[in-house]
Amino acid sequence: MPLKLGTPDTILWPVTVYTPRDDGTKDNDEIEIKIRYKYLSMSDRKKAIDEDLPVRDYIKGWELNDIEGKAVPFNKKNLDEVLDLPNYEAAIIGAFLTCQNGAKTKN
Repeated sequence: MPLKLGTPDTILWPVTVYTPRDDGTKDNDEIEIKIRYKYLSMSDRKKAIDEDLPVRDYIKGWELNDIEGKAVPFNKKNLDEVLDLPNYEAAIIGAFLTCQNGAKTKN
């Protein structure tokens, strides 16, 4: 039986997505979402790296709203659509790596 040391199976982690504005500037808007990631043991991390497993395999849920403020249901179709957006994919992968390493974020 594995040790129980207070580490969770999943982690709800904040993700900041930067989206370009369509106003002729280099400014971005920040969209705050939360992704529930599977928290990996060191052996699972090694396996994920060795087998080059996609981050989608470790996303277990989210708190995500559309532009009208309605909750976006978590399912495979919606996950595929979100990860097809380069700015969302980059932010989600970056946050996954950060949360696996236990880094603190600013409030």
